[in-house]
Amino acid sequence: MITNCEFKDLHHAISCYRAANPQIDNCQMINITYTPVNISGTSTPTISNIQFTNVGWRAIGLIGGNVCLNGTIQQRNMAGFNNISYILLNDMLINEGSYINIDPGVVIKVAGSDNYYGNYSYSMYGQHIFVKGGLKANGTAENNIIITSVKDDNVGNPLDTNGDGNGSSPQPGNWSYIKFLSEADDSFNMLNYTQLKFGGEDEQGMLHFENSGGKVNNSVLINSKSYGVLCNGNANPAFDGVTIQNSNSDPVALSLTANPSFSNMHFTSNFSNALKIIDRELNGNAVLASRNIAGIENIAYIIDYLKINSSGKLTINPGVVIKFRTSNSYILSEGNLIAKGTPEQKIYFTSFKDDSKGGDSNNNGNADAPEKGNWGGGQMHWYGYWTFPPSGIYFKNNTQITDTVNILDHCEIRYCDTGIRVENAHATISNTTVQLCSYFGTTVIGNSNPVFNNCQFYNLNYSPVELSMFSEPQFNNCSALNVGFMAMAVIPETYSLSDTIPIRSFGGYDNITYLTEGPSTINTGTIITIPEGVVFKSRENITSGGYYYSPSYMMANAFTVNGKLNILGSTDKPVIFTHLTDDRFGNPFDSELNGSASVPDENPNNWSGTWIHFSDVSDDLSLINHAKFHYGEKGISNLSASPMIRNSSFEKLRFGVDMSGVSMPVIDSCVFHNLRYFPIQISLVAYPASTKDNIISGTTYKVIKVRDEILTQDITLPKRDFGGKNNISYYFERYEIGTSASLEINPGVICKFGEQYWWQESGLYVNRGLKAIGGSTPDSIIVFTSITDDFYGGDSNADGHGVQIRWGGIRFADLSLDPLCELKNCYIRFADKGISTYSSSPTIRNSNFSNNNYGIYLQGASNPLINNTDFSSNIYYGIKNADKSFNVNATDCWWGNNNGPIVTDNEAQNENEQELITSGVNYVPWKNLGAINPAMGDVSLNGLIQAYDASLILKHTVELLMLNESQQQVADVSYNGEISALDASLVLQHVVGLESTFPAHKVKRANSGAGGQPSIAAESMNIQENESEMEMPVTMYVPTKKLSSDIEIRYNPAHLRLKNIGQKINNVAIESNFDNLLGKATIGIASSNGFEGSLTPVSLLFDIIPETSTVSQVSFAKFQLDEQDYLAMAQSGIITITRIKSGTNDVDLHATGIHSLYPNPVVNTGLLIYTTDKESYVELSLYNLTGQKVKNLLSTTLPAGNHNLQIRSDNLKNGTYILKMRTDDNSYTHKVQIRK
Repeated sequence: MITNCEFKDLHHAISCYRAANPQIDNCQMINITYTPVNISGTSTPTISNIQFTNVGWRAIGLIGGNVCLNGTIQQRNMAGFNNISYILLNDMLINEGSYINIDPGVVIKVAGSDNYYGNYSYSMYGQHIFVKGGLKANGTAENNIIITSVKDDNVGNPLDTNGDGNGSSPQPGNWSYIKFLSEADDSFNMLNYTQLKFGGEDEQGMLHFENSGGKVNNSVLINSKSYGVLCNGNANPAFDGVTIQNSNSDPVALSLTANPSFSNMHFTSNFSNALKIIDRELNGNAVLASRNIAGIENIAYIIDYLKINSSGKLTINPGVVIKFRTSNSYILSEGNLIAKGTPEQKIYFTSFKDDSKGGDSNNNGNADAPEKGNWGGGQMHWYGYWTFPPSGIYFKNNTQITDTVNILDHCEIRYCDTGIRVENAHATISNTTVQLCSYFGTTVIGNSNPVFNNCQFYNLNYSPVELSMFSEPQFNNCSALNVGFMAMAVIPETYSLSDTIPIRSFGGYDNITYLTEGPSTINTGTIITIPEGVVFKSRENITSGGYYYSPSYMMANAFTVNGKLNILGSTDKPVIFTHLTDDRFGNPFDSELNGSASVPDENPNNWSGTWIHFSDVSDDLSLINHAKFHYGEKGISNLSASPMIRNSSFEKLRFGVDMSGVSMPVIDSCVFHNLRYFPIQISLVAYPASTKDNIISGTTYKVIKVRDEILTQDITLPKRDFGGKNNISYYFERYEIGTSASLEINPGVICKFGEQYWWQESGLYVNRGLKAIGGSTPDSIIVFTSITDDFYGGDSNADGHGVQIRWGGIRFADLSLDPLCELKNCYIRFADKGISTYSSSPTIRNSNFSNNNYGIYLQGASNPLINNTDFSSNIYYGIKNADKSFNVNATDCWWGNNNGPIVTDNEAQNENEQELITSGVNYVPWKNLGAINPAMGDVSLNGLIQAYDASLILKHTVELLMLNESQQQVADVSYNGEISALDASLVLQHVVGLESTFPAHKVKRANSGAGGQPSIAAESMNIQENESEMEMPVTMYVPTKKLSSDIEIRYNPAHLRLKNIGQKINNVAIESNFDNLLGKATIGIASSNGFEGSLTPVSLLFDIIPETSTVSQVSFAKFQLDEQDYLAMAQSGIITITRIKSGTNDVDLHATGIHSLYPNPVVNTGLLIYTTDKESYVELSLYNLTGQKVKNLLSTTLPAGNHNLQIRSDNLKNGTYILKMRTDDNSYTHKVQIRK
């Protein structure tokens, strides 16, 4: 008994625990911070005559903790307050076997998250009531039981229980929840006429059943922070006449295995009008049935994301509506998903915003509408790959084929990113509609074999089907309408098993088009075959369902080949690679089904991507046959790869075939039409092994593009024919000859260059060696000029005489080696600086500099040799010696006028006919009889081509004047061997702009014929000891009639002295000459009627000079028939001279080693004489100057004696070599020059 006491300045005054039942009477409670008297739900104190003075919380404190007894929370009166409120101070756990009743009219307010009493609350949200035993709150209609926040001033006595006036207001989540656990007594537990207010916590209900039951009748749940009610596990409570109002989330949340019952429910102003499924994973069996709740028929279920594990099975009954709230919501089945609707009761998977099925689930009327991509969007890592791929309904890793595993029947899937994803799995999808998706209708990836029967795909942004190329879906009687792309989208993957691309049918389209999302990789050792008629289209920025993949920003995507690719198209059914908007190909042609609303981008600057790339490990037996490539940067690229490309076409690309590294593909019978730039791009160490019957047409550049690279090995650049273009020009942008390499350019080669800008250099950069030794005839001059210069090589950039641009020029760096830098018979035009030198001194002879800003620009310690060279029409200087480190010799040159150059150091644009040069240039003597190396058509030799030149040609044809030799050479612009009125006409056409170039620059003059190869031979002979002269026949075989022959013969003047050249045939004119100092004979044969067959035109009579035994050779340096070169078919004659020493019978022996090579340089064949003084193993090899062995000539054992060996130049490049002879005892070297 506690009576007549004063309790002052305390947090709490009296606390009664468990079964305590004291009498508390006539006590004063003064300055109490919280509740003066606290009792447990099982204590039964008697309280009377209590007075409050300055009490914080005017209520009875309800002690929580473990409740182990039975008790009743009843109405009590205290301190003048009838039915004074309770405040729950901490978590309450009603243990098994314990039962608590709450009387009608009781108001329990909950302290909330502030911990005012001994035991802490269960979480940050405030107090909980956990029930393992029994809790019955059995109110009445007139006396509801209320459980609410301590801040709720609208109920209780006194109303302002915490005494703060308007200092606080109740909020959802002020306390947590009442939770009935699995141990609870379901038959006892009841809430009747009970109000729960302002409770709840994240993803929890204010009223929570965990594997438990009970009854909730005539009650109201108001202002929950999350759900109103949550039923988890196997919970099965019964709700009748319950109102759930103002919940921040869904009114009811439940697990798939819960089975609550609902009747007479009312939902008011909640976040949703739907049932939330709380499961993230399912491991057992569950059935989702349709429900009618709160006046909503087939109320929707809400799923965020659900994974059905391999041990799980979810059956969805007909009529069920499932909605998805977030953009990355989905259902993933690795076990069993059975969704079997009926025609009358379909199963719907749709957006949370879709009010057409399952009611207004988001409870906002018409405030928003569903959109594509509302759910099923996957999750992407910021590195650009999927951590979870786009999928609404996702079947994964279950390939069991049975109708009881994964089934969708009579379903409808709406408003997701991708409707159905099947990954390494089987599923049967029948009578199902997938519509209104922002990506694909279905994705079939990996080893999947789903079956789609009678399915419809409507209103999709992308394709109805996205798939792995070698997955095996079946589509039976499926259709698609209003889709972005009527094609099968192909996921970019790596192919490791050999296979053939399948031809598929879908939606009434046989051999439907493939849409490539990005390049797929063919692994090493894998063979992929593409049959005839397959069409691949591509487009940039398609969001792929493949893992580890960012959208491709390239418009051309197909294959990266590390293995082998065989494209087996045919004439009637080629394999097509083109852009999605190209309506000329595919089935249907109009893949976007939009008529002419979209067309391919015709701006070449936007063409990007490579259709097929062959890597350096790809199989060189790959075949591309009858394929068409359109729209992209490159059709085919090769990195040290050599596939066979035949009968294919390249159109609307930036360029056709790219070769880098050591690539030698076969490119035969291909068409390069309307490309933005060039048909092929090569490295100087890469060129096709075959280029037969190709065609260049339309806007395609008529050039071979050379990659911007640094040359690292010696290379000779030959004349080449390609695409129907004889001696096609090479096109460079910025090319560098490295410090370890030299470039040799053969006569007649035309090199064109792109435009130089301040941000982009253009030209040829020489760091070691450049030899460009041209000939004096029009077809052998080496040309360096702009891509827009149509005079040489024709209209290479196919712009029809467009604006002339300027390139950078040839630049010799200070690292270049002067003996390896030589230009002869070269024309350099339209450059900024035709040649610029940086402390370097190349040799420049018999060349022509015209229309440059500067002909030659010298800097640093430069001292080049310049001789017999023309300078004309250069804008500033013919030669500018900027630093004047040397007084440079430029003698015997022509300076645009017979009066010589003008010397000035005041740079200005030249308005004179005479060229300007700076001081520091020795130009005396100069040429004053016109141009030395005139261009074709410049008959007046003034550096220009004018109508006056045509008049000179006409006067010559009627013998009014006689042109000199130089004039006649440039007058024959038709290059047919005579000067006629036709030549004058061609010059006039050029002057008025009708012709950009002359026939002399287009083709080499030749009399064509059929038959075998012509040949010429000098007869080999043995000269005995007593013979002092010999007559050597020269025989020829000419299979078809020829009119002329030019022959040059070489012999060793130390061994042979030519006395006479005798004519052996009639009906031909033969002129000959010889020089015994040089060991050279020249023979010219001409006939008006022609000659053919086997014949011996001449014989050579020699005196024999040596007094000791030796071997000599008579070889050929030139063999031409009607100006066509057949030197490769010439056979040298070997002369073995025997001499006996006086008084002996022994042959003379030289000392062991290499004695002579004649001729050296070797033009066609050279005769090597060497000796072994005893039997020995002998190895003879040629090495280049970097020490690399390039050819083995001999490896054998020889007896003692003199020996000889012919060295042929056929398979050797021009240049200097070291000949090494190795014997058993020693080694010997000899320098060899090869000049073809």
